[in-house]
Amino acid sequence: MSGWWDLYFCHIDDKPAEISLDLEVAESAPLPDLPHRIGLRVPMRSPRPDGLPSNGEGPTLRAIEDALHAAAGSGEVAMRLVGRLTWDGNRDFCFYAADGDRGATLLQRTLARFPLYRVGVRAVPDPQWSTYFEFFFPRDTILQRLKNRRCLESFHLHQDREEVVREVRHRIVVPSVEARDELVKIATFYLYREHERGETNEAALPFFVVFAKAIDLAPRSVDLATYEMMRFAERHGGRYDGWESEVRP
Repeated sequence: MSGWWDLYFCHIDDKPAEISLDLEVAESAPLPDLPHRIGLRVPMRSPRPDGLPSNGEGPTLRAIEDALHAAAGSGEVAMRLVGRLTWDGNRDFCFYAADGDRGATLLQRTLARFPLYRVGVRAVPDPQWSTYFEFFFPRDTILQRLKNRRCLESFHLHQDREEVVREVRHRIVVPSVEARDELVKIATFYLYREHERGETNEAALPFFVVFAKAIDLAPRSVDLATYEMMRFAERHGGRYDGWESEVRP
């Protein structure tokens, strides 16, 4: 498994769903040596009324997932598990492989040790990883929330006290000096202080500005601040590039 798997909840056709995915691979995907998508469905035997797993079935589903991870990492077929959807009484897994047919055969053989589960496996070409990016990958605000959580976990590891108010700095890159100046006007109206400005090495977004504002590091406070910065960036043709602050133990 890669270094950054995360999960989020959403609704699909008005039914609750849990999506877990490999976010680390997004930085290099699509991987040209893994052009085939393999979809594997495990129908749950005793889901809750809302279609999500029951506590009693959870250990078996985790054992199935561990077996699939082991198969993907065995080296028998070049393959990577990149996503998992739990929804409507099913658990669906998404793999990308060098050889779709051989990968599907390996996964079917792996799950033969769970004879009570009638799984379905299908391999199709998907060199652009469209299923990963168009279905599993979260929209911008959800992705930013996941990034915030990961960053806050690092603060907690250093015994940070989230309730302590401290300066948080946000970086935005923009396409022009005019966009940057307009961005500064609106951000200062919302009580952000301009902390730094300069130039980047990006041709399309050659200017940056850093804003600062004192907040606590409770998850909701950080989410609201970053969503606000994302809206500012979008309105001015730019991109929000993240935040930083100091640990307050």
